[in-house]
Amino acid sequence: MANLFPDNRYYKIKYEFYGIQTWEDIFSNQPLLWTFSAVFFWNFATILIQTAYNLYQSQKEKLSILQERNNMELNFLRMQIQPHFLFNTLNNIYGMVLDNQRAADSVTKLSELLRFSLSGSKREWVSLQEEILFLTNYIDLERIRHRPEKVQIKCAFFAATAEKQKIKPLLLVNFIENSFKHGVNANVGTSWVDIQLTADEKSIRFYIANSRPLTVDNKHNMRAQDRGRQDEYSGIGLENVRRRLELEYFEKHVLSIKQTDDRYIVELTLLF
Repeated sequence: MANLFPDNRYYKIKYEFYGIQTWEDIFSNQPLLWTFSAVFFWNFATILIQTAYNLYQSQKEKLSILQERNNMELNFLRMQIQPHFLFNTLNNIYGMVLDNQRAADSVTKLSELLRFSLSGSKREWVSLQEEILFLTNYIDLERIRHRPEKVQIKCAFFAATAEKQKIKPLLLVNFIENSFKHGVNANVGTSWVDIQLTADEKSIRFYIANSRPLTVDNKHNMRAQDRGRQDEYSGIGLENVRRRLELEYFEKHVLSIKQTDDRYIVELTLLF
């Protein structure tokens, strides 16, 4: 090009810099620089782009498989509400058929609970208001099952923004179910359950405590049985909740489960 256009200053400069005019120029830096910039650079760039694209596609497929597996696992975990509760409640309602008003109220609450269990579990999110209504119905049915003189149930929900806030469905009911199963049903004497839920724009705080049955006077035997009860209290239901929290509220939750001599305490904070 420099020979064809001897008056072109641009071609002349390029020829003097890259051109091979003597044998010594073959081993100089200019031809190597030209070869690298014209050949190796673009080949390297093409390989780099292709590698990045393949990596992106691979990660995309892995995330898709992981999401599908998590969805299947979550659907299974959400179906772990124990059927014995429903059957026991129906038996109690059957014994109340002569009291029409109480029976009607009980059937209504149970139908609402079942409706939410079936429809709400299929949704990704529900409003906190819907979840609170579900928990309230559940607790009211537990009130029917247990005599007031045997079980003292305290319940307080404070959530000013419950209509707008979202929560994963059927997340809290296992804690309440466990409190009655291990703290009330296992107690031969008077027992109690204290349930609290508060919420603001940044978090939902759930607290539940229940009496711990003391049926053995000997302290040594009591310690051995305490370990058994602790394992039972930390059974399938709570393991499911822990797993759901890891999947659905990863690094956005704080869960504390502890026990004292006379009570079990669960505290859960969900962050937004």
